[in-house]
Parts: sequence; C-alpha cells; structure tokens
Amino acid sequence: MEKKFEEIVCQLDTSPLSVDILQQISFILKEQDNERLYSFVHKSFDSLLVVERWMWKVLSGDYYGEWINEEHYQEFFYTFASFNKNLILNNDDIELNLKTTLLLSVSTDQVSSIFKQINQTDNDNDMFITIASLWFDNHSCFIHYNPPSDVLPVTDHINQYILQNYLLSKQYKTYLNELSQSVISQSLFTAKMLFYIRTCSFSLFSYTGANIHEILYAADVLIHWIGDDYLKILHVHSRTIGLWSKELLSCMTQLITFAVVLCWTCGPNQAPNKTLFVAEQTIYDHTEDLMRIIDYKPFHKEMKPVRSNDETSIMDAALMILMSIIKTQN
Repeated sequence: MEKKFEEIVCQLDTSPLSVDILQQISFILKEQDNERLYSFVHKSFDSLLVVERWMWKVLSGDYYGEWINEEHYQEFFYTFASFNKNLILNNDDIELNLKTTLLLSVSTDQVSSIFKQINQTDNDNDMFITIASLWFDNHSCFIHYNPPSDVLPVTDHINQYILQNYLLSKQYKTYLNELSQSVISQSLFTAKMLFYIRTCSFSLFSYTGANIHEILYAADVLIHWIGDDYLKILHVHSRTIGLWSKELLSCMTQLITFAVVLCWTCGPNQAPNKTLFVAEQTIYDHTEDLMRIIDYKPFHKEMKPVRSNDETSIMDAALMILMSIIKTQN
C-alpha cells in the first residue's frame, strides 16, 4: 500500500489534476484506523509530508475559486482534516517530532495569504472559510495537546494576527452581541461567524495556554472587551441547553474554553480575575450558569477520553472554571 500511496501522491502536481488522484488518496487515508496509523505514518512519512505541503499550497494559492466549489476537492480536504485530527488525538505512540513536521508544514507567508483571502471574500458562507477553519482548528488542537517548548514562528504569527484583526475587531463584538440574544436565527451561524467565534477563540485559547507565549494585550484588556458579553451569553443560554443547535454548542464551547485562559492567567489555584467578577453576585450567577451545563445529562453520554467533541470540551472547561471558583472563594 505504501508504494501505491507514494506513486499516487507523486501525481498531485500534475496539471490538470485528475479527480481520481484525490479519490484514491482519500480512500487510502480513510482505511487508516488507530491500529494501522502508526505503521502507515512511519512507512509513508515522506509522501504524507508531500500531501500536507500540497494542501497548504493550494489553500494559500490565488486560484482557490477554481476548485473550492468542486465536490471532490471538498471531500478530499474534509478527509485529510479528519486524518490529521486523528493523528493529533489518538496516537501517542507516534513521535512528536514526526507529528510536528507533518502538521506544521506551513510558512507564515502562506498563512498570511489565507487570512487575506478570508478577509477579501464578500460571501459569509464561502466554502473557503469553512475549509481553512478546519486547518486552523487542527493547528490549535495540536498546540493545545503539545505545548511547544520554544516559540514557533507560524503559531505566533497565526495568533498575533487573529488577536489584532479578528478578536479585537468590531465584527467579533457584533457577533457576541447577536449571540447574547435569547432568540437566535440559525442564519447567524455563517462560515464567517463560526470562524470568528469558534476558530479564532479556540486558537487564542491554545496559544495562551502554552506558557512560552505572550500576547500583546493584558488579560484585563481582553476581559474588558468581551467579558460582559461572555457572561450575558452564558447566562441567557444556560437556561435553554436542550434547544441548542450544534453550531451554538460549538460557539458556547469555545467561548467558555477561552474564558478559562482569560480569567485564570495565574493558574487554577489563584483567584479569578477581578476584572470579570466585579460583584460577588456575578460569581454566584456564573456558578449557577456553569452548573446547568455540567448537570445536562445528554452531554454526559457524549463524553470522550480526550477533548475530541464539543460536549467533552464544554464540560471540561466549565468544570475548570467552577473548580477554580470553589477553591478560591469563601
């Protein structure tokens, strides 16, 4: 199989690219379950690296309009994103240096090009935003589970850009305001909105969670920017969890997860940031809101050993905040 995979991968740069090549690569990747993945990665490492680099080259190219709406391309990107996520979450036996080489095979220039294309599209549901988000989400997931010992230029570039151009933007605040309404139209959850609230929040969470990274703004500044909206969103929607769509669940998950880092920058055994919890009643209300999430039984049924789904991630984040409040409050 490894020889066949190598031969197929060598044809990725042919022009025009045959759809059959994408389908064959997808088929082989889908066959790699947890038992086979270790052997496959070691035997086909060079070929996998070619595909990873090809993916970033295609995403950062100026001609995405020529392929982004092609069904076979979309399926290929989804399949490879799923393969990468499995590589991140479920295979501790694979050496970290191999994972790092594969998953971070992107340059800062390529990342800048992707951000440029996201910014320039006037279609809030552009499939390009959805596909690019998958790659940024996997990058965040990898950094979260494997905090680097040294600053990685591409990780630093991604998150400093996200912080200054998305998280601290008026558009981000607009989305937060819309999320704080008790009744939300499903049309709110566009690819662009999910990129801002879900992907960008998750990226900053993973970035600031690694102690070596420093953001350009103090936590107090960020909390002042989103704190009131965050508390209101959680207070409003914690009462109607059973009505959450999967998109709202995803947004709530990443907002609560991001709050873990913002509110407890000194560690889980230190007092919560007073900029967020100005009044004692705010702590009581927030505790009740978190308890509603933690007590929601359907989430319990979806729990996984690792944070591979939103249900597990939101429970983990809510418990982290709640335990910190319990430890530090009288």
